[in-house]
Amino acid sequence: MTAPKIKFVAQIPDLIHPEEYSALGDRRVIRVRLEPTAEGLVVLADARDAALLDELLPRLTRGVVEERLCG
Repeated sequence: MTAPKIKFVAQIPDLIHPEEYSALGDRRVIRVRLEPTAEGLVVLADARDAALLDELLPRLTRGVVEERLCG
């Protein structure tokens, strides 16, 4: 399987907001929004632990994964 290309972008909507972090505790949570388009399906995902998304997103696409740097 070919790894997707990574494209860094300035803005991606948050699905997990900072004020929710304490309620999540140590749970490994991923929130996902699916958006159908004429070209296919857009998968928008957010996680407190970026490593979770680094494992998941390459399995969902062979195209381009857009990422936003946080911190």
